[in-house]
Amino acid sequence: MYSDSDIKKAVGSTKLSYLANKHRGGLNNQKGATYEVKFVFLLIARAATTFFANSEIVTISVQMKCFVDDAIYDSGSQRAHFQLRDVQALTWNSGSGQPLWEDFKDQHVLNQSLGVPATKTSLVVSTQPLRDSLHKSLPPAISSHSEVILFPNIPFEFLQNNPEIRQGLTELCHSGDSDLGQLVSTMNVVIGHWMIKEYSSVDFKTMLEDMWATNAKIRRAPAEVSPALALILDQIPGFHYETQRGYLSWKYGTTDLGTIPDAIGTTNFIKIAQLIEKVKPVTFEALEGMLL
Repeated sequence: MYSDSDIKKAVGSTKLSYLANKHRGGLNNQKGATYEVKFVFLLIARAATTFFANSEIVTISVQMKCFVDDAIYDSGSQRAHFQLRDVQALTWNSGSGQPLWEDFKDQHVLNQSLGVPATKTSLVVSTQPLRDSLHKSLPPAISSHSEVILFPNIPFEFLQNNPEIRQGLTELCHSGDSDLGQLVSTMNVVIGHWMIKEYSSVDFKTMLEDMWATNAKIRRAPAEVSPALALILDQIPGFHYETQRGYLSWKYGTTDLGTIPDAIGTTNFIKIAQLIEKVKPVTFEALEGMLL
């Protein structure tokens, strides 16, 4: 995402050396950093809601070689950087090598030099008093692109109580169910997947497909039937269908309805589609047996 030459060109060789040391320290501290994992989970939930609402694909990155590096949420139109501090005391002048506020300034300068459309830099802290203090003392030099966010370091089992996380989990559930048990199950799948894969940078759609490949209870990415299959189904009198959460649901008349149990694009669904395309049924009676 950021090459040494890009960094040197934007902020100079001295800051490149500082950043190399900062990056090594961040990588050493990353393993087992549960606060960071919890916050990344919030970003994943945010990405899920956005993706299923309007197909916008975001990229989530962690510990990139840059100045505000704990997590990055890139929508294409804006790159949001997050620095996380689960501490009781902190000021904008804290830092080793240079003050925290200067990291935020340099990140904005670096992104501008690379033509990033818009940059947001956020300091994430776990207590309300610290958030209020840092917000009040936000340096004017970075205030146009910076903010302080409160994200309490609560146990994993209570994360679903966060409204934004709960919405994202509901979107990720295979059934769209907001039942607590389903949400917790989905949360465990997502967090476990992130920690096992150890992504450094991944777009949400790729992550979704990776999760779905190993756990069919995760909602599949939006999918449509092939033009050949659609042409046949569209010509059957009284037959209606739609794709919902990656599956094909159908209805005939007022009483017959169902959902093909295999997700669109899976091996079994493709076999069903190929059979329909080969037989080319023209009535529901001829089609019905192939849908079951």
